[in-house]
Amino acid sequence: MDEGDASQKQVVAAFKGFMRTYKLLPLKERKSIEDSGYRYSGRFFCSETETLGLFYREEAYDRVIDLVDRLHPGQTDRAFVSQCLGQIATEWIEQGHTADNQLMEQAATDFLDKVEREILDHVIYIPVEGVEANVSQSLQLAQCQLCRNFSDSELIMLVRQSKEKFPEKQDEFLSSFEQAPAFFKVSVSGHFNRAIKKGKEEAELALNVLRLFLGSFYFDVYRRSSDPKRMGLIGTLHEGEHSHVFCIHADVPIEKQFPGSSVEFRHYARNPFTLDNRAVEELKKLGLTHINQHLHLLAAGNGGEVARRLLRAIEWFGKATTTSSVVESFLMLAISAEALLSDGRTPKETYAKRMAALVTRHGREGFYPFDGRVSSEFGKELNSATCTSERFNVVRNRVEKLFEYRNDIAHGGKLEGEIDALHSLDLETLVRNSILSFVDGGWNTLGEFKDWVNPSVIYSFCPRPLS
Repeated sequence: MDEGDASQKQVVAAFKGFMRTYKLLPLKERKSIEDSGYRYSGRFFCSETETLGLFYREEAYDRVIDLVDRLHPGQTDRAFVSQCLGQIATEWIEQGHTADNQLMEQAATDFLDKVEREILDHVIYIPVEGVEANVSQSLQLAQCQLCRNFSDSELIMLVRQSKEKFPEKQDEFLSSFEQAPAFFKVSVSGHFNRAIKKGKEEAELALNVLRLFLGSFYFDVYRRSSDPKRMGLIGTLHEGEHSHVFCIHADVPIEKQFPGSSVEFRHYARNPFTLDNRAVEELKKLGLTHINQHLHLLAAGNGGEVARRLLRAIEWFGKATTTSSVVESFLMLAISAEALLSDGRTPKETYAKRMAALVTRHGREGFYPFDGRVSSEFGKELNSATCTSERFNVVRNRVEKLFEYRNDIAHGGKLEGEIDALHSLDLETLVRNSILSFVDGGWNTLGEFKDWVNPSVIYSFCPRPLS
């Protein structure tokens, strides 16, 4: 028996358990019934003398829902599964069946069929603000494709579809779709609402991957600063609004379907980050392709330790670049480094050694592989170093000090306004380069990295060649 069959049998058993615990009880006694551990399903039956409600054991209900989600991880919508469960139970009662009926197995099969029939392939289109994709081809970021929005783009085609089918309804969100400089396209499988949620999660991860490169790239290549805080899904900036999306069936041509969408208010970003063909090539050289490979494997269930570490590190780094609080940003950057390099209760001295080794291992000026901006104080110390080992020690000392600040924040010693934004700038540059250098190093586990770094740092820093 394979794992899928075993999981399906567990769902069937849980369904039978649920059907054996439900009760039809007077609705007027609802409060006392719910106090005894039963939950009202929202379904009722009228007899000649009273109205009876369908009640069920919470633990039996939750077990069915949870096991269905395990059977189809990341694809089921809890509310829809609950609706299917209620429909089957209602039909069962209306047909006069009892808990020991031999048709219980068929009812369980019918329930699973209802759930699985609506697990469909969808394509989600999510407009993005703050990024202009002036590229000849779409850019792969994690599971998403970042596409340029133009007069005949797929997103605009969907807008036209919506306007043609509902000409009387010209909502603001349709205009926002037309004005968006770029959009994400991502394929997901699942129930409709779960697919939209998953699509948004994938888009946010894709933005976090881009944020990993954003600030320093713009500064180094175009000699001006970018602002990750102005980049996000449409409607997600400043006040946490939900983004607009189009969700269509993957196997139906665009011109033959009406795209479903969520409607929320939005803000416009100014001075969007321009992503052109030159920028794309630089991002690929700096590790974007390898990051995508790790995240693809993880999404397919085949990701190893490094993929999991990268996912956590990139997510925390992305959060750090989008908050307006210096203290929150600083703490999230530290967590990003910890997600990448921690092996349990790791002291600040160990983080300092590992990060310094990663960003100075090529011995050149600046940080490997991305460089970036730092405070003038830190920059002067780096410029005074005359060899790789001295640069390593300067970075190690700086990281130790930054992690002291991190501990002060975490334990209440530092409050908002008591951490200099330049400290956060130093940490952001160091963490970004540590992540990208780790990816470039090709280590498959933290253990492999430690086997390289520990012999490289004894009395001085002498980076060993990578195998």
